[in-house]
Amino acid sequence: MEKASAPSINLAKNRGESLSERLLTFALTIGRILVIVTEAIALGAFLFRFGLDRQLVDLHDRITQEQTIVNLLKSNEATYRNLQDRLSLANTLITQEKASESLYQAVLAMIPSDMSLTTISLSDTSISIQGDIPNLVSLSALVNKLKSDSRIDSISLDKIENKSSEGIISVSITVNIKPTRTSLL
Repeated sequence: MEKASAPSINLAKNRGESLSERLLTFALTIGRILVIVTEAIALGAFLFRFGLDRQLVDLHDRITQEQTIVNLLKSNEATYRNLQDRLSLANTLITQEKASESLYQAVLAMIPSDMSLTTISLSDTSISIQGDIPNLVSLSALVNKLKSDSRIDSISLDKIENKSSEGIISVSITVNIKPTRTSLL
């Protein structure tokens, strides 16, 4: 009988291939993988670029819509700001007017009862008082009361005329008011 052939076990596979064949096989295998990976990256970048372009177009459309809305509301905003500025100015004027009014009333209350007023002039910066007073004691008391008010900057006795035949002293006083801290603008 013939001898049965035993299967051979070759642990050194591909022992017969040359080095150039191995390098060629390796280069072709790695080359294919590199081409596939490069094409996948290029395709991913291409798709990503389409997504970014779509977002850019959407943002431009949204900006155009928002600009249209802003342009429609622009006149209303100008009206509201103008109204707000006028209300603020009115509030400032009212506050200054109340302060001036209280100062003028305080100055009028300081005038002695025995003084007869000829003229009183009010302005934003001063108060002018002209009148007749019977004696220097009343005049001195008036000047001291005016000096004691913190809202008054200075007092000027413009004219003092002694009318001895009538028994009175004619005076002209200018009271300068301290400037207010609030401005109109």
